[in-house]
Amino acid sequence: MSKELFKYNGNTSGKVDDVFTKDEIIYFVNHLSILPGAKTISDGNKFTGIDANHQLYNWFNRKIFTKVQNIFGDHVRLLFGSYLNEIAPWTVHSDYYSKAIGEPYMAFLIPLSVNNNIELADQTNTIVFNEIDTYVDVSPKDKTGAGSNWMQNESIKENNAMPYYEKHLSHLTDDQLQRVTVQNVLNWKLGSVIYWDEKLLHSSDNFLANNLKSKQAIVMHTYVV
Repeated sequence: MSKELFKYNGNTSGKVDDVFTKDEIIYFVNHLSILPGAKTISDGNKFTGIDANHQLYNWFNRKIFTKVQNIFGDHVRLLFGSYLNEIAPWTVHSDYYSKAIGEPYMAFLIPLSVNNNIELADQTNTIVFNEIDTYVDVSPKDKTGAGSNWMQNESIKENNAMPYYEKHLSHLTDDQLQRVTVQNVLNWKLGSVIYWDEKLLHSSDNFLANNLKSKQAIVMHTYVV
């Protein structure tokens, strides 16, 4: 299986500013935050998924994903989008999903709010590492049980993520921090689109340590054929 990373303007992760207006963000929040059927996926974190079978799928494509395609290309296809309400910081993981449809491609995140307040959206970050999830080697049908398997194949590195512990990554263990190197600290900004190759390991910052209670975003997972 190829481990070649997809790039935008030569970068495998980054941020594009001023894609959406503040009014559009408010519009998205008003529609997505009230959707029923949110699933609890980790430590109380919840997401409401919108796939091809969802009644809002066409709306999501037209209002949100089309603008992403205008930047990154219409070869990018939407696997599913979701409204995320995160109350516990994600630890190190990748977004490499099933290859049932095409090749997993880029993940996109649209910051919406912190503590459900759009004015606080810039108070948090997404951290992307240089390392690739070892899960991409196993021809996945699903990601059940993938967990922290990546650590088995990653040795302790010089210039690792330990210096980021105090400010951003105090929710990660030393074993994790010593085995990854930081590619990008992507500050959330209202109206921006954050992106990374789905093979790349990444995590939330520890927003709880900064006296923040939650963060909300639109997250999109994509594929190419």
